[in-house]
Amino acid sequence: MDHPIGFLCKVFVAGVVSTFTMTLFVDLLSRLFSDRFYVPSILGKTLNLKSPGFNTGFGTAIHYAIGICFAATFYYLWFHFPDWANWWGVLLAGAICGGLAVIVWRLVLYAYPGVLVKDKGVYLFSIFCGHLVFGLTAWLIWQWVVRQ
Repeated sequence: MDHPIGFLCKVFVAGVVSTFTMTLFVDLLSRLFSDRFYVPSILGKTLNLKSPGFNTGFGTAIHYAIGICFAATFYYLWFHFPDWANWWGVLLAGAICGGLAVIVWRLVLYAYPGVLVKDKGVYLFSIFCGHLVFGLTAWLIWQWVVRQ
């Protein structure tokens, strides 16, 4: 077993890299449609803050903190239940997190109708798929970490 600080560093890196990959995927997917979905900015706008720069910065911090928590949850699951550390387990974990994210975002979009995104369906679909990408990225990093 890794030293706890070393393990926390790996979880931190996995959370940041996986969140970045997911955010990039959602951004690229949104370019296929006419509406840009930059999740940290949208997250910041939900806070109704006055400064757009602060919205994006604070939204980014929250977004990455949630990603680190998801990575920690995944790593806990994969460490204690190694049978889940396979393609199907990873996709299931990503789908569960994606489903939770869709529920939360649906509530947020209901509270801010027509303000945050134009096409809610496309946005929610991209959020769900983004969490699958998050799970796969975290798992690939896990595979690399386990082999170290």
